[in-house]
Parts: sequence; structure tokens; C-alpha cells
Amino acid sequence: MTDIINTLNPIITPELFGRILEGYPLDPLGIHGIYHWLKVAENARHLAKEEGIQSDVFPLFAVFHDSRRLNDGRDPDHGKRGASFARELHGTWFTLPEADLERLCYACEHHTDVVRHKDPVIGICWDADRMDLHRVGIMPDVKYLNSKTAKSEYYGAKFKYEQPCPRCGRDTELFSGICAECRVEMEIQLSETNIGWKTDIFD
Repeated sequence: MTDIINTLNPIITPELFGRILEGYPLDPLGIHGIYHWLKVAENARHLAKEEGIQSDVFPLFAVFHDSRRLNDGRDPDHGKRGASFARELHGTWFTLPEADLERLCYACEHHTDVVRHKDPVIGICWDADRMDLHRVGIMPDVKYLNSKTAKSEYYGAKFKYEQPCPRCGRDTELFSGICAECRVEMEIQLSETNIGWKTDIFD
């Protein structure tokens, strides 16, 4: 798992990453799992650099926003549960200034029910998530994007319907965050960990 955690901001420690995954009830390699979180973090890092913004909220949003989903379909309260989970772990597993904690929790709670926000940190969080909608066959509508960078890249056709695997660069299939080869490798790694995943999650 080191190759995954090393791609995230130092605020996401291996212990925090493991704690978040302990109660994750879905396939950790599924459409709302680890590789979606990594892609959101990557998107946010890119947007933040282009917009000239730095914040620890971005990687934390990436790992918390879908972390308490109960299914891969309609789950309107999953953002609220993710926000509550972030508050629960704050102060013990990670620390943010109060204003940033509020940004993180608001971004998690409302990432599916609010379109835009004047706070650029929150806006970039939402853009980073929406820029990964292609993995489920949806292209993001520009009217649901906040930052100038996300909007300009939309018009510039930088959003690709087919994205390379974030782990190795090979082609991925629709409704899959990674390629078939990496999925097999990661299933083996996950089954050998003691972080708390269900051993039968891939059955």
C-alpha cells in the first residue's frame, strides 16, 4: 500500500489511511474506492497549482468524501456521514485549523447537492471529484464546475472519456478505476493486510 499512500499529501499518514478504510463497506478497488480517492487528490493538486492555492483540505476531502458510502448507487447521506467521520478523527488522526476543518466538512457533506461555492478551496474539491465522473460514463457539465482551470480544460477537451490507470498508465475499462492487471495485484495486497478489510470482499 506504500505506493498508494506516497502519492498523497503527508497529512494522510498510513495510520489515517488505514483507519479510514477500516469501516469502508464496499469494494476498496471499486468505483468509489481507493483509486477514485487518488484521482480526486491528483485532480485537486493540479487545479490548486493552476489556481495558485495551497490547502491540506484537498487530500483530506479526497479520502473522506466517499469513505462512508453504503453502496455504489444512490446514497444521499454519504457526504454527511463522511463529514461526521472527519470530525470524529480530527484532533487524533489529523489536525487542521478550525476554518479548514469547516471547509473540509462542508465540502464532504455537500459535494453532491450543491453546485457552486464562492470559497475556492471548496470549489476545487468539488471540481476534482466531478472531473472523475468519466469513470462511470458521465462527462462533467461545465455548469457544474467552479474553477477557471476546470472550465477551461473542459472546453479545451482535456477531459478524456477513457483515462489511464493511475497506478501503471495502462488502459482502464468503463466503470473501473484501474486496469485489470493492477486490480489483481491490489486484491492480493489487500487480502494480505491486517488493516481491517473483509477477507471475502472480492468473493
